[in-house]
Amino acid sequence: MRTDRYKLIHFYYDIDEWELYDLEKDPSEMTSVYGNPEYADVQAQLHKRLEELRAQYGDSDELQQQYLETYLERMKK
Repeated sequence: MRTDRYKLIHFYYDIDEWELYDLEKDPSEMTSVYGNPEYADVQAQLHKRLEELRAQYGDSDELQQQYLETYLERMKK
């Protein structure tokens, strides 16, 4: 999820980690501010928007997991 100023990233599968970057202060995306209380409102807004988009496009964690497992299985061959 990206806006002009912020970028929210979710790493799926077994990692399941989040990163949030303030592209104005950190254009090289070197330091994630995810979990930083100063960015709590931004983080909540981006999460909400991401969930809205996922609902709009019929995306889900289960679907992501299924795609990933299929991809990993094909990579073994």
